[in-house]
Amino acid sequence: MPHLRFRGFDEAKTEAATAALLPELSKIIGCPEDWFSAECVHTRFLTKPALPTVEVVWFARDQSVQDAAARAIHEATRAAGETAAVVMFIPVSKSDYYENGERIA
Repeated sequence: MPHLRFRGFDEAKTEAATAALLPELSKIIGCPEDWFSAECVHTRFLTKPALPTVEVVWFARDQSVQDAAARAIHEATRAAGETAAVVMFIPVSKSDYYENGERIA
């Protein structure tokens, strides 16, 4: 945890951008890189405009940390060739997070 879901992005470009992004997010958030997971979700948009979206599922952080993470994600998606993308944070309570059947909090 944190988990990043890239929706509507080119898979190869997203993979390269994520490799560069995770060390930066690790510094911003203050957690080891191996705590992150990332996926590229194949999406078929049914509405226009179709803006690629990055969903960040995580334990909520201070607003300044969230803002810095959003900027880093924005820069990574721009570097991957996306001129516009949405970044959305989805907070998860520690009491709702389980690993191997055990609650971590």
